[in-house]
Amino acid sequence: MKEGCEILLEKTTYSPGEVITGTLQCTFFSEHKVKGVRVIFFGDANVNWSAGKYVNYEDEKQFLKSDLVVLASETTFQPGTYNYPIVFTLPAHLPSSLEAKYGSIKYKIEAIISRPWAIDYETKKTFEVFSFHKLQESLPNNPVKVTEEEVPTSFFKKQTGPVTIAVELPQNAYAQNEVISFEATINNESSISVKKVRFQLIQGYQFHVGKESTEQITRVSKAFVVIDCTVPSGTQMSKTLELKVPGDMPIALMGDCELITAFWKLRGKVRLPFPHSNFVIDVPLVIGAYSLP
Repeated sequence: MKEGCEILLEKTTYSPGEVITGTLQCTFFSEHKVKGVRVIFFGDANVNWSAGKYVNYEDEKQFLKSDLVVLASETTFQPGTYNYPIVFTLPAHLPSSLEAKYGSIKYKIEAIISRPWAIDYETKKTFEVFSFHKLQESLPNNPVKVTEEEVPTSFFKKQTGPVTIAVELPQNAYAQNEVISFEATINNESSISVKKVRFQLIQGYQFHVGKESTEQITRVSKAFVVIDCTVPSGTQMSKTLELKVPGDMPIALMGDCELITAFWKLRGKVRLPFPHSNFVIDVPLVIGAYSLP
């Protein structure tokens, strides 16, 4: 035990809107005159990435700062340990804690014992917030259809007619371990054959500074499903496919954070014969849970 203060929490991870409860433990080895004691809650978002050698984008936003006065008047303490309860209700819609390549969201509690004519005693304690889509409470679960069209090109000549792929899902929100059933339709009006289409689930984050943004894909599902047959020129093919959401797919939500947003996508990669370039179709999804994982 050392002289000063220490923050003790009942746990270290909380949900938005939850009450943080704990204890501020103040220890003095000799008589101390104290002007006041306060506890401050912080939540900060930071983004930073480079675009080339000389261009750097960065921004920060403090979305939580709340001051809790534990002791407002000047008090003289005799040697001993004094415990003060900490009770604070987190705001709703807070973003989840995050440590990523281009940004972070961090939370901490800072306690300060103000002392006249002496250096203040200070201590810090980090905690985490976990937010996710509560599927039973979220926005209506609507059907979704996305279409992507590409005219196959190469270095040698431009082909006539596009390749169009459409993906339809009966709903846009799913839980971990839930099976996504979808229909993919390929309409090949080009002069080449489509080799195959491979679908996977991806998850990641977008980082924003003003009108500029970048993204980091943090998870690609190991499971995939493939339309593994050629679609010749001038033909159309439809397939009903299924893909299971991984049980450990990240579902952390970024709440009202303006600098960082989370995304989930069903990504299909359309493979064309060499020397033509492949292209992708992205279907935005919502991945969440019906209860706290």
